[in-house]
Amino acid sequence: ELAKEIMPDKLIYLSSFTENEQVILRLSNADSHILLSEGMAIKLNQTACNQIDFENNQPLIYEDISKETDFEELKKISEKININSYLGIPISLTNGEKFGTLCVVHQDAAHFDTKSISLLQKVAKMFSYYLMLEKLAYKDSLTGLYNREFLFAFFKEYSELGGTLFFLDLDGFKKIND
Repeated sequence: ELAKEIMPDKLIYLSSFTENEQVILRLSNADSHILLSEGMAIKLNQTACNQIDFENNQPLIYEDISKETDFEELKKISEKININSYLGIPISLTNGEKFGTLCVVHQDAAHFDTKSISLLQKVAKMFSYYLMLEKLAYKDSLTGLYNREFLFAFFKEYSELGGTLFFLDLDGFKKIND
């Protein structure tokens, strides 16, 4: 929502990376002109996000993809989903691991000003801090296992779907744990 305040006339989306795919997690709005949807998975080698400089935390900017001469495959894919301008901001976790991208797209050529790019980079940084805080809140730092707070939050959100809870009591575990 904050990113949408910075660039209200463009479609903004948040994505995460798996080993081979980019997954669209959230769209700022359903833009009928741009053929992206939440949950959509795209092969990573077919995305512009694949070319973002994560090491130097630099955004990737294409103000008019139709005029790009080096990326014919990217042009074809962009035309297919009706994108002609693209801004991709890298999102890395605090340990340096790639998470995904905060992207801004439009069906027409568009200019991305320095101030807006800088603000979006700050939004991406805040999101990476949010992910770190969520991990600290929901996972045990020693074992990496989800804790009671995660169970409460997860149960509150998904309890209507049904499910099963397992409780495990290990006799004498305190001696092993100590």
